[in-house]
Amino acid sequence: MMAGCTKDGGDSTPMNANFTYSPESPTSGQQVEMTATVTGGKSPYSYSWKISSLADLSGQKATYTFSTYGSYQVTLTVTDASGAKVTKKKMVDVIPAEKPETGAIEVLWGAKIEGYSTISSPALDNSGNVYAVTRANKMYKFNSSGVQQSVRDIPNAVSGAVTWGTPAIDTDGTIYLCSGTYTNGGQASGRFAAYNSSDLSDKWNFTQFWAMSGKTPKPNMFATNPAIGQDNVYMGYAGDNGTIMAVSKADGKLVGRLERAGKGIAGGARSGVVLSKAGYVHYYGGKYGIGAGSASALDAANGGATDWAWHNNAELPNQSYSSLACLDVNGSTCVAGIVTDNEGTVVYAVNSQSGSNVCQYRVEDTYAQEQGGVVATSEGYIVASLKTHRTKETGGIIVVNPATGALVARYSTCEDISGSPAVDAAGNIHFFTEDGDYYVVNKNCELLVKKNLSTILKNHSTLSNTYSGLTGVKFWSSPAIDSNGKVYIQFTDAGQTWGGVLCLKYAGCTGPGATAWPMMGHDASRTNRQN
Repeated sequence: MMAGCTKDGGDSTPMNANFTYSPESPTSGQQVEMTATVTGGKSPYSYSWKISSLADLSGQKATYTFSTYGSYQVTLTVTDASGAKVTKKKMVDVIPAEKPETGAIEVLWGAKIEGYSTISSPALDNSGNVYAVTRANKMYKFNSSGVQQSVRDIPNAVSGAVTWGTPAIDTDGTIYLCSGTYTNGGQASGRFAAYNSSDLSDKWNFTQFWAMSGKTPKPNMFATNPAIGQDNVYMGYAGDNGTIMAVSKADGKLVGRLERAGKGIAGGARSGVVLSKAGYVHYYGGKYGIGAGSASALDAANGGATDWAWHNNAELPNQSYSSLACLDVNGSTCVAGIVTDNEGTVVYAVNSQSGSNVCQYRVEDTYAQEQGGVVATSEGYIVASLKTHRTKETGGIIVVNPATGALVARYSTCEDISGSPAVDAAGNIHFFTEDGDYYVVNKNCELLVKKNLSTILKNHSTLSNTYSGLTGVKFWSSPAIDSNGKVYIQFTDAGQTWGGVLCLKYAGCTGPGATAWPMMGHDASRTNRQN
């Protein structure tokens, strides 16, 4: 007898079955072809397929069209000539079909920049000049027509540190920027500096970073964008020695810092800083929640320390780099943001003066949001950006009434929104996705515009040369809307080695919304200060 054969000529090798399906990432409404393979056993074989509880099919090849998105179990059963059976099961993830493009926009200008952007977003000065920073530690200045005026390197004390920050621009044109995060080796050394808008030269470089006794300052800057006050600018950094500091706008000297029992603030600042009209400087400290310091106490510290005003980590325990916003709820000034835990995303607001909880709205069907942020509508509603589960339309934006804690509206997409939205004068909400799409929805979350910027830029009469080699567009930053209704955004090429700045126009946008906080950083200059 030959090894591996039975006396009746069948194969004695144990039977195994497998199957492939195409396409590998099917969308709802798309036909999927499944192909079975089998080894061992005794031919001929018969094949049966069970598509969850939806259908039963037969044949070595079978096709099925999933009408709705979701995860489906496909079971293949193979029976050989001797009656032996073997099964193979796989989960097929069907993603939502892409929504068709609609509306009209105009790309007014675009510029190419070295390095890509995560969180960093464009900022404008009072003359319409546009500033952008990148993870390549570059700062760019463009005029209102998109012509590059200046570019400079942003130095960091530790090689390999990268910039996540966004410029904050004062009325006199001074640019304040937090730069430098952890390197791959785990070191942290940030830089806080003021730059002259004329040529991006240093105006001053802050050097009085604080650390506990016996420790060396290693400031770590995530999304801790500075907030601009009247005489001082407020900034923060993360880590064990993390704190919030007031720095003199005139000379870059330390004015005051937050300290508690000889230590910095718990967890430091991972996002913020924002200055509420109630006079409090707010920050988010990762797993330690949100906190506040009195701006007036910091201003009067005479180079020393003052205690934090409050800290709230109740039900807000997870890490986030999302931007914060200030708004009024039931007559009280509040600070709002988003945090994510293992069950979903929480949109929250707490009282600016006391830190007491005002609103928490949980979205349990969304994916972990580590960036993004919130803004406010003219009605005082909170608009938050969401990420998506792969097989669900759970990304997009959500609108919550903080006065009642109720959902007002939601626009859902299967795309990730990693930047904050922006609200225009008509109440329309603008946001950009990691898939390269630009959306505009009205206050009821009805779609007005959806345009893919990758397609537009590749076919643009002039910008196709500027962006030669573009492999795709990803948006991880937040839009700015100027007083003329122009929309500015940074993007990253899908290869994540370079990016760009775009100036766009949607006819329905005439300017920023008349709200307490219409865009990330409050305004196009990203002052992070509530008026």
